[in-house]
Amino acid sequence: MLVRDIEKIKDMILLHFDVNKSSFISLESREGLILKNEDTIFKCLTLFNEQVKLINLGLEYIKNISPFLFKTHKNFIDSNQYVVHNFLQLKALSNDIKKYKPTYIINFEVHLFENIIIIEMPYIKNKAYYGGYSKKIIQLLREFKEMGWIATDLRPSNIKIIDDSNQNLIFLDIGYFFIPYYEELFKTMCRRAYLSMKFAKDPKIKDFLRYAINNKSFDYLSDSETHNKHFHKFYEKIIS
Repeated sequence: MLVRDIEKIKDMILLHFDVNKSSFISLESREGLILKNEDTIFKCLTLFNEQVKLINLGLEYIKNISPFLFKTHKNFIDSNQYVVHNFLQLKALSNDIKKYKPTYIINFEVHLFENIIIIEMPYIKNKAYYGGYSKKIIQLLREFKEMGWIATDLRPSNIKIIDDSNQNLIFLDIGYFFIPYYEELFKTMCRRAYLSMKFAKDPKIKDFLRYAINNKSFDYLSDSETHNKHFHKFYEKIIS
């Protein structure tokens, strides 16, 4: 992301929120830009906007697409419907978090300014999650199920340990990777959670999480039969 874009987003936040621009630390994420200080985190989702620029460029070179489909695609992009769709989905998730008040999923507000989605979250002092905490992971997954949502990108780096005497965990990564609940994909999220508990420190964890999307039997692990049995017990505790 260009420096001028970062400054533009900082100015946008300064305009709409009561914060001190000079207090922010800037961090880039896969989905855009994170600005944080000691009180608040602002996550600015720009990834999809940048991908759309590439899609528009690609459309210019497609020769075998029908005029109707080309016009439909262009209208969807040019009217910013993709931004509105993502904003409304995050708004629905935010409302459900307020309604159900989960313990292990961070509360947040979502805003739309000048075609940029901004997520506003409280800053919570935390440390990295390195696996384990099975009872709390089960509770986290139960909370997602109760709310009717799935985090499709659940991974160890999206879970943090709150740095206090209780050492609770919390799911902090709010962004594009949420969809309404349906059973098969919920079970995939649970497989990813199981792998995160067991293999958070393994150098191959990213590969394992990717394999879990289509492989339901843990065949990529050395003791797949044992892990398959353990996972089914783990899953039964989540849905019971």
